[in-house]
Amino acid sequence: MITNGTPSSTNQDAVLGGALWKTLGAVKSGQAQPVSDETWFLRLGVTAANVVLADLKGFVAPGT
Repeated sequence: MITNGTPSSTNQDAVLGGALWKTLGAVKSGQAQPVSDETWFLRLGVTAANVVLADLKGFVAPGT
C-alpha cells in the first residue's frame, strides 16, 4: 500500500482494517510489511536504494 502523508489524512487505517485488505495473500500469510513511502517510492538515489536493500534483507533473512 502506498500512501503519502499521515495515516489519518490518507485513510490508511481504514484500508488496513478493511475486509478487502485482509483477503490479500501476502496479508493472510503475514508477509505484508510496512515500508517508508519516502525511501521506497520517491527515488532518493543510492542512499535510499541501500535502505531498500537492507529492508528486503531484513524481511527475507532476519537476523543475518
